[in-house]
Amino acid sequence: MAMHLQKQIVQKGLAQEHPEVGDEVIVEYTGWLYEDSKVDNQHRGTQFDSSVGRGDFKTVIGVGRVIPGMAICLSHVE
Repeated sequence: MAMHLQKQIVQKGLAQEHPEVGDEVIVEYTGWLYEDSKVDNQHRGTQFDSSVGRGDFKTVIGVGRVIPGMAICLSHVE
């Protein structure tokens, strides 16, 4: 199964480098399951999870606490 990832930077962090294994990151996120037949500017697919309204999500990079796609995105946060 091919994986397509997309990220949107709403607010840049203070760090000058990307996080490394063992670093803690704090983010707000929304996860979507995209469907090629439905994706356009108005429809993103099916939302499967979100931290919006629940508070920031904290995790440590590289310890296997998040799904693979999120792990990739978190290792490239700005």
